[in-house]
Amino acid sequence: MENVAFFLHILGLTRAGVVLVAIGTVLAGVFGLWLVHVGKWGYGTGWVDASIVLLVAVIGLGGVGGRRPKEARLLASRLAEQDVSSDSELRALLDDRVSCAENDGSMLLVLVIIALMVLKP
Repeated sequence: MENVAFFLHILGLTRAGVVLVAIGTVLAGVFGLWLVHVGKWGYGTGWVDASIVLLVAVIGLGGVGGRRPKEARLLASRLAEQDVSSDSELRALLDDRVSCAENDGSMLLVLVIIALMVLKP
């Protein structure tokens, strides 16, 4: 039997993770743009422009992919208040394939950005 309180605790920790990812994304973007500015590359360079576009896509995909876990956290909070020990709707939100695919796609785009930054094609 699944414990809603356990899921609520774990999902509550994700808030800190979201803040850290947001801070890291902003810092990576700012310092990346700064490096392009001080480096020998221009903003019209293909790999730089592609990386910027991909970073925007990563932010969008990550935001959309994080909706189901947020819904799961809110549902778990309501269920914990009602002292419910298990719920199929909560399990469905946590196992949502579309949300997982969006998050996996976001991570794949981050790897592509890293490849572009390293290889500079």
